[in-house]
Amino acid sequence: MFQKILAATILLTPGLLWSAPQPLRIMPLGDSLTQASPGYRAPLAEALTKAGYKFEMIGSSISDPKLDTHTNHEGHGGFTIGPGKSKADEWANGKGNLFDNLEQWLAPKPDLILLLIGTNDFFITADLQPGYDPNVHGPARLGALLDKIHSLSPASRIVVASIPPVEWDENFAKGYNAAIPALVAARPYTTFADLRKMIGFVAGDWTADKLHPSDLGYQKMAKAWFEVITPLMEKNR
Repeated sequence: MFQKILAATILLTPGLLWSAPQPLRIMPLGDSLTQASPGYRAPLAEALTKAGYKFEMIGSSISDPKLDTHTNHEGHGGFTIGPGKSKADEWANGKGNLFDNLEQWLAPKPDLILLLIGTNDFFITADLQPGYDPNVHGPARLGALLDKIHSLSPASRIVVASIPPVEWDENFAKGYNAAIPALVAARPYTTFADLRKMIGFVAGDWTADKLHPSDLGYQKMAKAWFEVITPLMEKNR
């Protein structure tokens, strides 16, 4: 059943023949859904290692030193797509979004980028960005972000994820998520991972805030990431 869902929710663009040297350098990129430790990163790294893939996770943020698996990343809690004001500007030197930080973060030129961003755009208050509707305007910002990533690191393949479900609203980010396949189809250096459909969250898969996954939820997220990226990593075993 999972494989049938997988076939319906992964969109590979004509750039599928992409390959990269060993070990593959993977950069998890996003907000707190990426930042969490162990989050999805540790179980994903463990699954890739067990399956024999040669890789390393890179990024300026160091994983929890108590973890056996080293999973560096660029997950930054509270960050938005950008550009534009965000609540995270308060603790990010006025650069609380991905767009304004890419030059620094992409300097290592990752081979594979796991991009999950957009959730915090739905929590921007009206006084910060009046008139901004992430379901309407967010996809254009995401497209600009993808283009900037590609311009800074043209050899990178970007796996673009839909926003996972939240416990309180089954329609959360519906418009934003629906626009992602078209953005990916127009960019041959990207792959779509429909995490919202693939994860299959149920009660107990979220923490008390009903937004962030529990450890069990992150394990499901890791499984979804694994199913999406391993077809891209067959030359890295």
